[in-house]
Amino acid sequence: PLAVQGRLATIHKDSSMEQVIGIKQLHLEQDSGRSIVDEERGVTFLDLNRCGIGLMEIVTDPDMKSGLEAATVVRELRRILQSLDTCDGDMATGSLRVDANVSIHGNGSAGTRTEIKNISGIPNLRKAVDHEIARQISLLEQGRSVESETRIFDVKKGITVTARQKHFQKQDYRFIPEPDLPPLDCSNYRSLDLFILQASLPPLPSHTRRRLVEQYCITPRESAYLVDQDAVEYFEAAAKPCMDARKLVVWVTKNLAGILNKEMITFSVSPVSPPQLSSIVNMLVEERISIRTAQKILYLMADGDQRLGPEITDENGWFQITDKGEIVQLCETVIAQYP
Repeated sequence: PLAVQGRLATIHKDSSMEQVIGIKQLHLEQDSGRSIVDEERGVTFLDLNRCGIGLMEIVTDPDMKSGLEAATVVRELRRILQSLDTCDGDMATGSLRVDANVSIHGNGSAGTRTEIKNISGIPNLRKAVDHEIARQISLLEQGRSVESETRIFDVKKGITVTARQKHFQKQDYRFIPEPDLPPLDCSNYRSLDLFILQASLPPLPSHTRRRLVEQYCITPRESAYLVDQDAVEYFEAAAKPCMDARKLVVWVTKNLAGILNKEMITFSVSPVSPPQLSSIVNMLVEERISIRTAQKILYLMADGDQRLGPEITDENGWFQITDKGEIVQLCETVIAQYP
C-alpha cells in the first residue's frame, strides 16, 4: 500500500451529522476492464479498452452501517477527488467505481461478508447496500447461513443476485512487487514532502463547509447543500452586497434552487445573477416588499429580466408602504371619500 490509516470526515445529507470513516489503505493496481450491463436486453458487455491503466484503490474500514452512510462516504470522496483534479468522478464511464462489502455483526463477532460489484451510480449503491443488509438479516433470523460470495445489483428488481462463490473469507489483494519499479526513497525530495504537499492542496469540501458555517452563520445542512450543488461561488458572490446572509441562503437553497431544478440547470448557468438575488433579499430585509412580491420578481428574473429588484419593483409599483403616518393618512382619505 502507498498509504495506510487515513480518515474521511463526512456530513450526512439527511441529518447534518458529521461522521469520521477510517481509511484502511490506498494502493495501486492495473485496470482489468469493466462490465457494462444492458438491463433492457439482459446482456453484459466487457469493455477492455482501459486494460493496463493504473487505478487507485481506496479501502475503507467497516465503519458504515447503512446504505445512506455508504452513499455519503462515496459522494464525499468523489467531491474530494474532483476538487484535487484527480479524476472527474464519472461513474458512468468508469472513472470512479465502487464495490461494497456487507456483513452483519452479531454477538461481538463479524459475520460472513459478501461483495457487491459493478454498482452503477451512488443512488444504486445506497439501494444495493440496504437490500443486502436486509437479505442477510432475514437469512440469519431464519437460522440459515450467509454464503461468502460476489453479488451484483439488479437495478430493475432492486435486489442483489449471486454472481460467483468465494472460496476464502479474508480479502487477498495478492500484492506482487513490480520488478521494473524499484523502491523509491522520497526522503531527499523536498517536492515530495508531505507537509509541503498538504499546504499546496486546494480547500477540501469539509474545510469549505466549516468555513461557510463560521463566516456566514448558516447551518451545517445549508453549507453541505451549497458544497454538494457547486453553489458556493454563487452564494458568496451574492453574499457580498447582501444585508442578511442567513436569509440569502434560504433563497438560494429553496426558492432559486426550485427554479433551477425544474429547468434542470446548475447554479453556474443560473438566469438569475447573484446581484439580482441579493437585491431581492435586501428589499425583504428593508421590508420594502412582501415575500409574495419577492417571488414574483424572482420569476421575472428567471424568465430573462436582467434588471435588479428595485427597478422591477418601481416600474410595477410593488413597493409596500411601511410608514405608519402615511398609512393613517391614506386610511383617513378613504374614510372621508366613503363616509
